[in-house]
Amino acid sequence: NPVMTDTPDLPLETLVPDAQPAPKTLVTRPIALSSMPKTQANPFPARVAGIFPAVAAAQFFAISESPGFHPVKLIQRFDLATGTPSPVMTIASSLVISGISSDGKRLVGINTIRQGHFGDPNTVEVWSIEREPQLLVSFIPTTDTNEGHFLQSARFVDPNHILTMILGKLTCWEIPAAKAIYTRDLGRRATLATSATGKYFAAADDLTVRIFNSATGAVLGSLPDASPPIHPTHISFSSSGNRILLSEK
Repeated sequence: NPVMTDTPDLPLETLVPDAQPAPKTLVTRPIALSSMPKTQANPFPARVAGIFPAVAAAQFFAISESPGFHPVKLIQRFDLATGTPSPVMTIASSLVISGISSDGKRLVGINTIRQGHFGDPNTVEVWSIEREPQLLVSFIPTTDTNEGHFLQSARFVDPNHILTMILGKLTCWEIPAAKAIYTRDLGRRATLATSATGKYFAAADDLTVRIFNSATGAVLGSLPDASPPIHPTHISFSSSGNRILLSEK
């Protein structure tokens, strides 16, 4: 049951819509993604694992993966207007990529099955993809090893900061120092969304939807209750920044 609601006037700060910069033109032709040949080590064909925009850089990224005992990620960068691809980059990792920074120079993801570390807590990995992929930092985003097995998400606020959430506990990290900036308890059932350029994030816990300043973690206000009531299981901002979509599964 999706509900589209206008962002309200907020009591603590005027919420200026965080609009995504609109490209002048968009590629409309079909684009073929590169694939990796089957080998004895990787006998399975590559499959698409995600499409990520980096609109500020006028690019989008296609992530494919070759599963198996030696997983490999194929990273392709395309021009938004022409569809022209850059050379394919590869990362030999079981990393699940969850986001590309707005400038298209970094990616973030979660690694749950690191080679040689089976059973260890989940890690966050941030890679530079400006040229050849280079691991910038890999860290466990909690001091509680039990909680570390329940890492829910990792996403960029800006190229130098990411948000992670474990059992409803959200932390903002400075990258690549892996330094915690602030922590907020959003509730164990919370779902999370960031605005177009990461200026704000919204968190839905049961019936309550709150909007925060991503840089400080300050609560800016909350949305009025939907009618009929909805228990959001998914939340997202529109590209214009002035609407929020809530859905219940």
